[in-house]
Amino acid sequence: MIQSLKPITIIPLGAVPDSFVRTLAHDLESAFGVDVTRAPQMRVNHGAKMDAQRFDANALLDMIIAQRDCTDIISLGVLDGDVAAEGLSFAFGEATVGGCCAVVALERLRPSATSNGAGMDLLRRRVLTVAVHEIGHVLGLLHCPTRSCAMYVSSTVQDTDFKGPVLCAECSTAIAGAQRAV
Repeated sequence: MIQSLKPITIIPLGAVPDSFVRTLAHDLESAFGVDVTRAPQMRVNHGAKMDAQRFDANALLDMIIAQRDCTDIISLGVLDGDVAAEGLSFAFGEATVGGCCAVVALERLRPSATSNGAGMDLLRRRVLTVAVHEIGHVLGLLHCPTRSCAMYVSSTVQDTDFKGPVLCAECSTAIAGAQRAV
């Protein structure tokens, strides 16, 4: 079942620049038309580490659920690091489908040194795309077969670049229908 939109709270997981969080908040307000606020930085438990380089995305979600009241908000953790999820060696993000929270990991979304100066703009677009995708999951949306939809599955960063941060008409309609039902 598709949930109705709620205000979004961004939670920096570790050291995420405040300017980056403010920009993401602005972009998410534009994308979803809801209030987006910033929570204080949350320390990441060492127990959430899978190995020296990666965090367990589900452990991060559990950490957010344990420390935040997610009753009337969607919590979006932003990690300046890398994550993996069950059955995946890496993930750009992870969410509780139909739940209350999601995580976006910045590490694999960073542009390469050959991005011709488009670095911050490209990172901003990629993070917004993954955030929209993961918030879509929190709202109850599953992966979409439309390749240009933000809910299309991303196996590579090139998939993320191709699809962008916009939901297709079908996914947008599903969310809008849930809003009208409230």
